[in-house]
Amino acid sequence: MIYWLTGANGSSGWPEAYLGAVDMLGLEPAQCLMVASHNDDLRAAAACGLRTAFIRRPAEDAEDRIEDARAAPGVDFAVENMVELAERLGC
Repeated sequence: MIYWLTGANGSSGWPEAYLGAVDMLGLEPAQCLMVASHNDDLRAAAACGLRTAFIRRPAEDAEDRIEDARAAPGVDFAVENMVELAERLGC
């Protein structure tokens, strides 16, 4: 299932947004995977107990978002696209 955080009545980086989505699904945080291309969002999700996947966006190589040009240490998956993520997940 894909859940867009704007629908959580919060914004990314807010624990309530991540945990609200997990609760809505009736799952535990460790059963969910946050997929994003911003490391700060992934760190926030990981702090809530979610697994994390970084998908690189070449446009993020711009100087104003250089910290998102590569996955930060500690993400569960670092991939180039959704197909690669699906393969890594065994889908």
